[in-house]
Amino acid sequence: MQIDLYLGFTSCRGHCLFCKQGEDLIYFPRPTYMSDPTQYQFFYFDTSDDLYSWIATTTYENIDTINISGNDPISWIELSLFLDILTEKYPSVYRTLRISNTRELDQKICTRIDAIELSLYGQTPEVQLAMTGTDESWDIFHSNLAEIRASHRVDVQLQTIFLYTNIAYASSILEYMLSLSGGQPIKIVYPHFMPRNMVHELIPKREFLQLLIRQVPKNILQKCIMNNIKPQISLTSLFYDTQE
Repeated sequence: MQIDLYLGFTSCRGHCLFCKQGEDLIYFPRPTYMSDPTQYQFFYFDTSDDLYSWIATTTYENIDTINISGNDPISWIELSLFLDILTEKYPSVYRTLRISNTRELDQKICTRIDAIELSLYGQTPEVQLAMTGTDESWDIFHSNLAEIRASHRVDVQLQTIFLYTNIAYASSILEYMLSLSGGQPIKIVYPHFMPRNMVHELIPKREFLQLLIRQVPKNILQKCIMNNIKPQISLTSLFYDTQE
């Protein structure tokens, strides 16, 4: 089972087009694996008390992966304590921390996780700004990547999201990200929720796949992985289940 923990959306310093931004979220039909509660679950927490309550009162027998997402959601000290509890309760679980707008990483955190996912949505500071709403996000991404590579022995996964704002630059974005990935594939994420006031930015799945295949050279797409679309990836044809 995979569990996603979303932390502190209401306190994030970013204003990403595809994220909460204080607005109601609209949820879309999920891929099969995300619709099965025995295979996937997700939870939102805005306070450390909520997070501690969850770990204290819930027990799962078959967790293999826990992904923690969010930006400045909870202090590093509180998150470090939570990871200690998590590791004690589920010692064999693979732990991933996804961050976008966090300026400074914490050494203790990086010793308590197995992987860090960093998000980039543009090949230039201008495109990144258009997607995230903050002119810090370009520098934050690069400084975090450099720090992780220099100081922390954890896996690094780079991921991106394409909306109408940045899809025209898909080839350049993926090529640039591959130059930074250290040989790892780039994860392309298709959102399963959007703020109500930004739904017009979401590209329908079939159109999204067609645009990717038309715009991005095959040799680049073959170095990417995709989630939230079934099957996960081949990107050599249009044989996708776009109904989920």
